[in-house]
Amino acid sequence: MGFGVPKRHEEMYGGYISLDATQALRDVENALRDFIAHTLEKAFGVEWEKQCGVSTERHERWHERQKTEAQRQKTGVIEERLLYYADFYDLKPILKKHWSQHFSMVFVSGKQWMFGSASWKNSAIQTLIDVNYFHTNNILP
Repeated sequence: MGFGVPKRHEEMYGGYISLDATQALRDVENALRDFIAHTLEKAFGVEWEKQCGVSTERHERWHERQKTEAQRQKTGVIEERLLYYADFYDLKPILKKHWSQHFSMVFVSGKQWMFGSASWKNSAIQTLIDVNYFHTNNILP
């Protein structure tokens, strides 16, 4: 038995821990949304969304999605954070616009930072967003 995994779990899954990859990706996406919102609200205040770097049309689309969800949810609580209604790919222009000032030091390796290649183009987060976009749009298998 390894790493505190219950014996029954090992028997059921052949020693492997099952992982819901879809949920794991969703968790990463939402953590990134929260980080972006927190960082930009700290830098620009509560109206940060107006300066975030997406087009007015995209911003309006987020509001439409939020409104649709509110109408769909007759009871219960809806997500109030507007960035949760953005497509994951919508995060790319936000990160890119504010990359050097607010995000580069978080999403690059120490080696990239030390040697001055902490550019958006070389970042792992840019690759993650691009791969996610291609995968969710059935461009990749």
